[in-house]
Amino acid sequence: MKFKEELKYIDLTFKHFLEKVSIDEIKFKLKKDGLYDLDIDNVLRAAKSKLLDKYEDEIIPMVLDFNFQNIANQLPELHASTIDYLIESARDRLKQKERIKVKQLLYNNLDLKDILNSVRLDIYPQKEVEDQVSRYEEKYQEAGEKRNWNVYGGLFMLSIFAFTLLDDSWGRPLYLLGISGVVLIYRGININTGKKNTIK
Repeated sequence: MKFKEELKYIDLTFKHFLEKVSIDEIKFKLKKDGLYDLDIDNVLRAAKSKLLDKYEDEIIPMVLDFNFQNIANQLPELHASTIDYLIESARDRLKQKERIKVKQLLYNNLDLKDILNSVRLDIYPQKEVEDQVSRYEEKYQEAGEKRNWNVYGGLFMLSIFAFTLLDDSWGRPLYLLGISGVVLIYRGININTGKKNTIK
């Protein structure tokens, strides 16, 4: 489906949401217009995000308080299935914010216990937090080791360069050794380890 056509259906679906049309009926209308299941999913996802942008300030506090019935009372213009859809979207958006928070806390070298005390486990369950921490540490452990090897290897080359600097017999290879050492240190420092101060 072309981009302009997709935008047209996103706007149409958003309008259906506000007209209290059910999700099933919206899907039926889209399918009747010849959209494939994947296109329908993409249109609904985009329209759902647009709907959440419209109502976010109203429903996020109620979602955080698990006051779902009040959401239905506050938004009588929406079909019940759309409200369920909206609540799901709000929870997904809140969970994503918690994921970003966990990533920042990991970057700041907080341990798992402190991270668990800093996030909303009712929004982002403990098991998922632990899985994210585990994946993050596995991903950057190798990067941290590579960084240390590059930096220490570069320092070793520079130390040899310094001791032999006065020996003219080394000639050009001596300077290449010094340059290589600087390059290794630079590369090591610029490797993304995902954390602060990881050189030990």
